[in-house]
Amino acid sequence: MKRLLLLLACALLVLLLCACTNTDPPDETDPDTAAPVTAEPTEPVTEEPTEPPTEEATEAPTEEETTEAPTEEITTDYFEANAIETVAPDTSKDVHMVISGEGYDVYRLPDNGNGGYRYGCTYLYNEDGSVDAFFACMGSVALDEWDWIAYRHSPDGGETWGPERMVVTPTLGGHDDLSCCDPGVVYFNGYYYVGYTTTMNHKGVCNNLMVARSQNPEGPYEKWNGNGWGGPCPEPIITHDASFDFWGLGEPAFIELNGTLYIYYTHNTGGTEYCMVSTADARDENWPATIRHHGVACVKRTDSLDVKYVEDWGKFIAVSTGDRMGRNSWLAIYESDDGMRFELVDAARENTFPGLHNAGISSRPNGHINLAEDGDKLRVIYAYGLQWASWNTRIQPITLTLTDGNDMAAEKAKPCLDRDTGRTPVIPDAERPTAFIRTATPLFIRTLSGGGFTVGITAYDNYAGSVSVPTRSTDVIYSNYDESVVTFDMCRATPVGVGETDVTVTYNGVSYIFRIIIVENEEAKKAYEETTALVPVHETVYVYTGESDRYRPLLRARLMKRDGTYTEYYVTAEAPVMTFSGYDESIIAVDAKGEVLAKATGETQVTLTLGEFSCTVKVVVTDDKAYAYLDKEPNS
Repeated sequence: MKRLLLLLACALLVLLLCACTNTDPPDETDPDTAAPVTAEPTEPVTEEPTEPPTEEATEAPTEEETTEAPTEEITTDYFEANAIETVAPDTSKDVHMVISGEGYDVYRLPDNGNGGYRYGCTYLYNEDGSVDAFFACMGSVALDEWDWIAYRHSPDGGETWGPERMVVTPTLGGHDDLSCCDPGVVYFNGYYYVGYTTTMNHKGVCNNLMVARSQNPEGPYEKWNGNGWGGPCPEPIITHDASFDFWGLGEPAFIELNGTLYIYYTHNTGGTEYCMVSTADARDENWPATIRHHGVACVKRTDSLDVKYVEDWGKFIAVSTGDRMGRNSWLAIYESDDGMRFELVDAARENTFPGLHNAGISSRPNGHINLAEDGDKLRVIYAYGLQWASWNTRIQPITLTLTDGNDMAAEKAKPCLDRDTGRTPVIPDAERPTAFIRTATPLFIRTLSGGGFTVGITAYDNYAGSVSVPTRSTDVIYSNYDESVVTFDMCRATPVGVGETDVTVTYNGVSYIFRIIIVENEEAKKAYEETTALVPVHETVYVYTGESDRYRPLLRARLMKRDGTYTEYYVTAEAPVMTFSGYDESIIAVDAKGEVLAKATGETQVTLTLGEFSCTVKVVVTDDKAYAYLDKEPNS
């Protein structure tokens, strides 16, 4: 009997081991279904580190491997599990950074003579030793998209890197129609949030700050739409409200600390660049709607700031670059004892490469650094090179300590590593993985009586080469849609009922989300596409008298369609003229582009008119500093 029980126990153990080790095979692609890739010659990239930090890189994960998001439940339990007891910062000490090794290039220019870049890196190290990294990269000339946001995963702390994916790209006709760049990434409560700079202006000015989220760092990502997440009409979380002639705002960094999300971003209002600080309630899923502004974190005399929180010290630290893109460039280190106001306290030039810019510093996914546990994971990452848009990207180990003060002049005088690091071979067409996919439009409006229609898919590699995916390909999978609205047979969509639904399409392990609206007939479809109203970007605008000589808000409005898309005017030079009238001229003056000049305290209504449409904006001029933008007190 004992022998029988022993045999049964052994059999059960074998079954359990098989169940634990069995995994589904990766999806395979049919090489016969793919058309040849047509590459744009503007932007090749490398797929493996060219100078591993210790030994030659081993084989990176294959394209079919995916990165799983952390497994904690998406509830407030996340905040309870990740709450920390903060320590009081030593205000007499300053942070000091030393670059402790030459490091390696995670991206190196191709050897075909073309330009390229991967800058503005967010480098997140995980508990399992893996790394998730996000970069701004060159987009597509053919698509008139300047920048995309790329993602790469390392399973072994940066020794090897997997294939590159373009995880956030412009939305056709959206507020980020031209560019998605300068990623700032944070993870909390089950989502990765990618903040980024974007514009609709072909001069590259009037930038705004937007954000997208996903439960997986590889995507698919859904963008904030003004009220929630997803859909074809993304909205900025922070809007540039000054003259369209200024660069605007962007270059974000995030920290989640005990349920508060700290948001840092550049704002150029003409002649002066600031690092601004805002906060939001991270416990609120719709946290962009809870943003509170706290004014200027610092007046910038350097590049964008990547900000982190050091738990051991109770200090916020930031890395930036001085003399950006110049031969005498250096890393600038800022610190803050409250996360609201920052001071430049250190410089590092030794072991850097000239022409560096858009630097980042590694951290945990929530933007924290724990020196006692993470000391060997600390890295600085920056793009470098002296020729425009031809930049390698370097990763280097660093150490952080506290000192009684730093000799910044001496640090900036130290020599850098001024040598050519070379280029890397171009990846052959057949070896290029799918970087991202896209439908012809993010929004399809079709009639119930119109019958089925084809949703074509285009796949892009990381050289901006494209391939039209065959419509009968079995490798294309449609999922997560409302079957009472539409059904799919391969790439063929069939309307089922009136309504709207988001659809996830996946090809070669890469996913994209688009929306389908089914209406009753052509008359209803036409109504969806008609302009319905002129809507102000902000219904109320405040002007603080103490800063009216430095900050003059702009009255912005959009022509809205019923489908949620819009056109915003004064973004492009071709825009028709909008007029401003009906206001009290003793309180404000409004110029031809809608820029407001305060004259006296008070309130007045401004009527904005564009063709047959009009709307009103209330302007409040006040001497209450709580309504300041640049001069706002930290906790007001």
